[in-house]
Order: sequence, then C-alpha cells, then structure tokens
Amino acid sequence: MKNRLPVCLGAATFALLTACGNDVAVTAPSESASSSLSSSVGVSSSGSPAEAGSSASEDLLNLIDQNSSSSWSKDGISSSSLTSVSSSSGDLLSSGEQTSSSSGISSTIAESSSSAAAALGNFQVLTTLNTIELPSLSEDGIRIVQTKSDGTLGVLQVSWAGSSSWIASENTLYYAYLTATGTHFATLFQASSSWTLQSNESVTLGSPATNYKEFIASNSEGIFWVDYGTASSSGSGRGGTGTGSSDTSLKGRILFQSWNAGAIDTLTSETSSYRARLEASEGYLAWVEYAPEATVGKIALMNLNSGAITYPATSSHHQDRPSVDGDWLVWEEYLNSTDAVIRAYQISTQTTLNLSSSTGFRTNPYVSGSKVVWEDQRTGNGDLWYYDFNSAKGETILVSGEGHSAGVRFLANRIVWVESSTTSMGLLTATWQ
Repeated sequence: MKNRLPVCLGAATFALLTACGNDVAVTAPSESASSSLSSSVGVSSSGSPAEAGSSASEDLLNLIDQNSSSSWSKDGISSSSLTSVSSSSGDLLSSGEQTSSSSGISSTIAESSSSAAAALGNFQVLTTLNTIELPSLSEDGIRIVQTKSDGTLGVLQVSWAGSSSWIASENTLYYAYLTATGTHFATLFQASSSWTLQSNESVTLGSPATNYKEFIASNSEGIFWVDYGTASSSGSGRGGTGTGSSDTSLKGRILFQSWNAGAIDTLTSETSSYRARLEASEGYLAWVEYAPEATVGKIALMNLNSGAITYPATSSHHQDRPSVDGDWLVWEEYLNSTDAVIRAYQISTQTTLNLSSSTGFRTNPYVSGSKVVWEDQRTGNGDLWYYDFNSAKGETILVSGEGHSAGVRFLANRIVWVESSTTSMGLLTATWQ
C-alpha cells in the first residue's frame, strides 16, 4: 500500500490514450480526457448524486489510506479536518461512515513527515461520479462532464457544499468542453448539428451555432475557442484526410469574445494548422499546434497584449496539454511510447525547466501561482505530484494510494480531483495548508 502524501495527480495508462486529433499521426491523450475506467457508482437522472452506500463510501476513502493503526494528531492535525459533504440531493456518507473513514485517511498522513502531512487538509468527498473527466472550477463550484442514467452525456455542476444538479443540454449531446474564471463559466455543447457556447451571463456567445467548434478557455475578459467555420459534409470541421496529406482545407482559427457578447475577434488568421487544448491566463493564451506536414504537436504561446506568437521549446517530441498562469507555462512532453516529462517555461527569463522525472508516464499538468500539479503513473497507480517554484524540494508526491487519482485542478487554496477504484468513483476536494 502506498501512503497518501502531499497531493499530486494520477494518470491514465498510455495505452488508453488516443491521438489528439483525427488528423494527427501521433500517440497522445484523447481530447476529452475521459477514461474507459468504469464504476458501479452512478449519477441519477435528476442530477443528484446517486446514493453510494456504505461499501462505496468506505472504498473511496480507503483509497487514500487503509491503515488505521495510528492517529493524525501525531502531526498536530486533528482528524476533524477530514469531512464528508452531505446534501438534500443525496448524502454520500452517513455520520457513522464518516467517523471510521476519517481515522483511515488521517492515519496514512500521520505515517508521512509532518511537512508532507501539512500539505493538504480538510478532505471532503463531494459526490459520486461514473466517468473520469477534468473538472472546471469557479468561485461558486465545480462542473464536470458525466454520463446520465439514460446513457446520454451531461454537465454536472457541484457546489462547494456538495449539492449538485445538471446543466440543461440537448439529449443529442456528444461532448462538452468546460471553462471557468472567477465568477464566470461557460460550456461548449457539441450536438449533432450545432456547437453552442453557453455561459452564466445569459447572453449568446460564439454565433453562429452552425460553425464547428472545439476547445474553450477563458480569462476575466472573455472566452477563447477554436472555430472551423462551416462543418464538412461528414460533420467534422477538420475536413479531408488531415495533417501530413495534400489536404489544405480549414483546420481552425482561434477566436475570442468578451463575456458581454461583444464583437468576435480573430486571433489567428492562418488556417492550415490544427490547434487544440487552449489554456488562458490574464496575459497569455497557450495551445497545441500541428503545422502542415507535422507529425507531432508543439506548444504555442500568444501574448494577448501584443498578439505575438512564440514557440517556447520546440522539440522533436510531441508536446501536449499546456497550462499557463502568471510568469509560467507548463506542458507534458512525450519522450517515447512509455515516458513523458512535465516541463516548464518561465516567460520573463525564457528559461525551460524539467519539473519531473523522465521515466514513467505523466499527464494533465496544471499551474496556478507558484504550484504545478499533475497525474503521475510511475508507481503503476495513478498518483498526484506537485512542484513549487518557491521551494527547493523539487517534485513531490502529493496524493498516493491503492486507487487511481486523476483530473486534478485547483483554485486558490482548494484542490479537486477524481478518485476511483474498480467499484467506486468520487469527486474529492482538500485545501492547501
């Protein structure tokens, strides 16, 4: 059994990952970040978390620690800092389950050093889930794509207190992209014949809905997306046979619109490159770009003030899943079919760093402030690791255990991830200490 230390993120196995786009001849993570991992725990059609029951609840918490022989108070942290969230929409844990499970999680942290134990506190299980997806965090809560009881996809919104409901969407929904910044959030619903941008501002964004769209990002000013114009006859916006062929059809422009539905701005006019996985900060926009004839993706960075586009660390290896905040850009880079490294670029100094080991698979890095978190597969299970630019410790394990930890994101001092086993899956949260 692995101990639960400072928080980091579990990765899906490389074999489950698919090409970043249909026209890209590389092995890279799937666009939706979903996994084939399934669970007996479901979400009800009304939008409330399904009643998990004793076994599912204990399983979720035992994934973090199954050793209850010692007490968390050894490190000066009360086991009362571990809580479960209950709501009228369906409680995940009963009061009796909470007591026994709390001692389980706390004792694992007691086995680690006091500095590691203090990295996270106030653990909560917010709701059960049935699909591993990346959550989107805003000040009022979390949104995550999930499968409804009728088999259709929907967006589940979960408050920080644990109550949940479905965001209305078409029954024909085949995927949704999510983004949030502060009090703003938006969803790109992809259905059979429309690509609709819906926000909490009660205004229409991204018109016309008939334009094929993928990937969204946002900052306090507005929302960014990849737009392909009129979809091809096959329903795709990428058109034809794709990168590396003679196909020269539209690959996708990056567009921007303010939250109050101002005029739509075109940020990239060149249309022969495929662009994916947008991530935005207040000053920068990052994405993965596949140039014509390219077989791997490279990270692009746009200065939103000047409009200048740079490629910070071009490589013969595939680069994917960028994240940008403040002075830092991070991404994952695939050295071969089994190994990936987390890299960082300091914008002000134009310096590139390797944050992680280069042996083993890791994915989904996310930077906010001085901290970077990611999913890590080096031990065989999905764990969460992190790196703090303000610390000399280097890469540090944050969450480990017998389960699979994935989909990690954080907002201010709150961190959120998906924890799962073969029988249970839930959305967990904790706070940086």
